[in-house]
This record gives sequence, C-alpha cells and structure tokens, in this order.
Amino acid sequence: MITQRDLLKKIIKIKSLFILNKEKRKEYRQIEYQKMVLKLKNPKFGVSYSIFDGEELLEASIKQIRGCVDYINVVYQLKSWYGDKANENLLPLLNNLKNRGLIDELIEFKPDFSLEAWQNETNKRNLGLSAAKAYTFPGGGGVKSATL
Repeated sequence: MITQRDLLKKIIKIKSLFILNKEKRKEYRQIEYQKMVLKLKNPKFGVSYSIFDGEELLEASIKQIRGCVDYINVVYQLKSWYGDKANENLLPLLNNLKNRGLIDELIEFKPDFSLEAWQNETNKRNLGLSAAKAYTFPGGGGVKSATL
C-alpha cells in the first residue's frame, strides 16, 4: 500500500520534471519535500462541502479526497435562498455517505430569508469552516487546516 508521504514525493518528482534546469529542479524538490514533511508531522486537514443541489456529484468528489484528508463535513440546506425545497433524495444520500464513513459530520443550515443570498452563502460556508476547525479527533487534537 502506498503511503501519503510516498504519493506526495511522487507528485513532487513529477511536477519537478517540468523544470528544465537540473539545479533548479533539485532545489524545487528539496523545498517542496521540506514543506511536505512539515505538513505531515501533524496532518489534520479538513474539508467542508456546502450543498443544496448537485448531490449526484458529491460522492465521487468525496471519494477523490477522502484518503488525503482527516475530516470532512457537509453543510446542507433543505430550502434554497429563495424558499425552494431540496431534492427529496438529498438527506438520505447524505446519511448514507455518513454511515459509510465518507462524511464525518453533517450540519444543517437554515437560511435567514431576511438576508441576501450572498450573505446566507457566506454564513453557510463560515459555519462549515468553523465546524472543521472546532472538530476534535478521538485521542485529542483538532483540524489545523481547513478548506471549503
């Protein structure tokens, strides 16, 4: 089985092949390897998905990154910014993904219809980011880096 470290080493090596100057290529590899080592010493990476529709793409997206991240949450909403209902299959799909271990945490977001859509979207993304940063792993420690 290939480790995350080995995979990242190979990626660095492949990326460096585009650098024609041999010395610069070597320097690039050394710098990127040092960055990788720092990240891998305490790898607590989290991802937050924001979803209302397009759920047919979610599972494949999560499967692409699950092995490279330590935590995934999905912030979902059952009503759009304008009051439209979500697909009736959304919640069963999310629960299925959680039960299979692809999602660590499900968070329902309820839009504030007195706000503009962009404000609700910002609040929803911040909710996911905050949840990722606040997550504590069994045995201690939390997410050090999170992305949306």
